[in-house]
Amino acid sequence: MNTSQFGAYCEPCCIKDGHEIEIHHVSYQEKENYQCEMHFHEVQELIFFEHVAGTFHYHQGETHLRSFDVVYTPAMETHDFDLTEQAKSWYVVQFPKALFETGQFGALSTLFEVGIHFRIPAAFQEQLLQIIRWAHESFKSDEYPEKCIALLNLALVMLKEHGAVLNAQVPRILSSRSLNAKIQPVMEIFRTQPSVALSLEDAAKKCHLSPSYFSRVFKSIFCFSYSEYVVRHRLYHAARMLGQSRVSITHLSYDLNFSNPSHFIAQFKKQYGCTPNKYRKAILTKNSKQEA
Repeated sequence: MNTSQFGAYCEPCCIKDGHEIEIHHVSYQEKENYQCEMHFHEVQELIFFEHVAGTFHYHQGETHLRSFDVVYTPAMETHDFDLTEQAKSWYVVQFPKALFETGQFGALSTLFEVGIHFRIPAAFQEQLLQIIRWAHESFKSDEYPEKCIALLNLALVMLKEHGAVLNAQVPRILSSRSLNAKIQPVMEIFRTQPSVALSLEDAAKKCHLSPSYFSRVFKSIFCFSYSEYVVRHRLYHAARMLGQSRVSITHLSYDLNFSNPSHFIAQFKKQYGCTPNKYRKAILTKNSKQEA
């Protein structure tokens, strides 16, 4: 799925009901608009880069990206990317934490407890990327889902055996785990609800913090004020639902607690550069081409 013309954030997919994993290919032409904001996932995420140059920002600090690198982010860890204007492409793999509790993945779980940036030796770069391409093709066909899972397991084994873990530099350290722990009760609400209606005061109370301190902690983690993130969180879910369902724009706006459809449309266009209807049409067109 490529939503780049709408300035999409770097989470282009989430796991659909009935699926164990999601794999999508994302690409941007040179100077094509790319936007990634500080965010977290409710699932584990691996990104296998084909072509890239830029910086990965995560809890351990920051590292410089180059083609064939792989980055892993566990559920609920904030992160973002600062990429150059050159052409770029990658495969996004998302899966639930529970997958690490299954037999074939259990032996790998200890390696993937925190965010990691892997650099792949030249001798294994094409091999690893080919495995992910096969997994992507298997995911798109959905004919043999067990094949897709097996290929992901093989890719993780290769990462464990051959990937060099890069040490993060410290010029831009993201929030510490202790800060995340302070606002964990509210993060759990964001994780489970597509629309969060808590006021700043109520959110702070749930975390047993003063509103002013809660506000400072929240912004230090997400780089947005609490009120800004509440709106962005709703819009993230709106983008997902537009690509995965036929729900009407009107119903979606009210389901996500926007005051009215016009307000929702205006906020969505401000975030993604187009109306919800155009966004949906583009996603459906892209998906139909991939299935052809």
